[in-house]
Amino acid sequence: MKLLIPMATSATEPAVYYDPELLEAVVGEAMRRQGRLPKSMLLEIERLYQTIEPENRDKAFQSLNREMFENQGHHAWLLERLRAFPEALSGIEESFVHRARTPFDAGAELRDRKDGGKALFICLEPTVFEQRIDGFVNHELQHIEDILNPNFGFYKPRPLADSPARESLVRDRLKAVWAASVDGRLQRRGLEPLRNEAARRTEFGAFYRSLPDEALQTAFDKLWSENSPKFGDLLDMARSVSATLAWAGIEDRESYSDDQIDPILCPICRMPSPEKELDLSPEMIVEAMGDDPEWLPAFGMCSRCAEHYRVRTGQW
Repeated sequence: MKLLIPMATSATEPAVYYDPELLEAVVGEAMRRQGRLPKSMLLEIERLYQTIEPENRDKAFQSLNREMFENQGHHAWLLERLRAFPEALSGIEESFVHRARTPFDAGAELRDRKDGGKALFICLEPTVFEQRIDGFVNHELQHIEDILNPNFGFYKPRPLADSPARESLVRDRLKAVWAASVDGRLQRRGLEPLRNEAARRTEFGAFYRSLPDEALQTAFDKLWSENSPKFGDLLDMARSVSATLAWAGIEDRESYSDDQIDPILCPICRMPSPEKELDLSPEMIVEAMGDDPEWLPAFGMCSRCAEHYRVRTGQW
């Protein structure tokens, strides 16, 4: 079992444990960027090789990576981000920070502890530390605060919709409307959002592209400016155009049906694609599920994505 590396927090805050592979990757990236190791670091590495037995070197180098990680300010930066979300911190017992191998792996989630408490698991790419990407971490932690907030009323709906194609659309819509709500609140708090208002407005419009501009702008403005959203409202918006219009206070809703308005998106690339390819080889399925663990073969994919996976698996 991999041993995680604890780092200091205040006595009243949850402990933070780091994956040693993440520390090594972050420190290594900083060294590569600088082009050479500081003389003091070269001397320390030489000392470890000369004085530490081979079977104990891993632990010694982990301690060295921890020291460098802290000296480079990475731990202090993450603590600052965590402390910006006190409701999230108060709802967890400990935090675990792991390395994300791909962008698809990056994110934050809550897990249940055996004692009934909650643990926060954060997966981050090494570049998030090196580049101090506040917006990504802020966005993930605001999601966690939402989930922990009883007034938000989060639950896991199963199923999201009554068909695979519809399930994919509702899932993507829910991600989009929740993300817009999160970034709007972050911006008003003076915290860096993951995406700005213009980008979220464009993303929102892609899911309701047949709505008149005035209705579209009214619905988005209310979503972006709402300080106390409810998960049930966001889910209703994802499931139904008429619910979106009702939530925004738009009375003329009868002329807009979900079938009339909803673009059928490719579940892989999220581009409009009414036709789906379902005749997929096992190799293509493995690759697609590796890229998006939530994707299922029954969802199919557009012809462009199918061609991409055929080339990728040598079947062209």
